[in-house]
Formats: sequence, C-alpha cells, structure tokens
Amino acid sequence: MPNKPSRDKPTARTPPGRTTRSRAGAKPVSQALDLLLQRQPALADRAGQDHEKQRLMENVRAALPPELAPHVRSASLQRTELLITADGAVWSGRLRYALAAVLPELQKQWPDIGRITLRVGKG
Repeated sequence: MPNKPSRDKPTARTPPGRTTRSRAGAKPVSQALDLLLQRQPALADRAGQDHEKQRLMENVRAALPPELAPHVRSASLQRTELLITADGAVWSGRLRYALAAVLPELQKQWPDIGRITLRVGKG
C-alpha cells in the first residue's frame, strides 16, 4: 500500500515554499469588478459603452421580424448613423426594408438616429 503524503510536505499540486490559501477573506467577483472599475475610469467608460451597444443590439433585434433578427451581427450608433452588420448580402437587402419600417420605433429610444447604414460581414 503506497504511503500517503503528509500535510506538511508539498504535493504535486502545491509547489515547494507555497501554501494553499483559504478563501475565507475572498471578495465576490462583482465587488472586485466594482473596485477595479472605480480605479480605472477608462475601463469603466468602455464597459458602459459596451453595455449601451449591447442594449442597442437587443432592441434592434427585438424590433425586427423573428426570421431576420438572427442575421444582425452587430449594431452601433455613430453620431446620427445606425450601423448594422448583416451576415450576408441577401439578408442585408431584406434587413434594409425591415429596418426602414421599424426606424420610428428605434428613434423613440435613440432620437439621434438619422439614417441606417448596412454592411455585410462577421460583425
């Protein structure tokens, strides 16, 4: 029967000179993230932009018919232009007409939208 390693000796998982730490004093991830964002204002701004872009994408997809929504790869607002990336040229054409119909609905939440530009790509 093989000998069991004693608790005092390092094991294959614990390098020599190191000990395992207790998680008793660990902070929740959300608290650590909040602290990081407070210390890094540029990172906080970027996180806010990403959140706003995600919200725009969700609203664009929700406004579209269900068969077209999955073909929107990205959506972003640059000044007064709503940039939409479609996953194919065929879908781009169909999205152009559908987006023109839902533009007033999108302008309720984003009144700055003046025109829509469609691109084809991965987004």
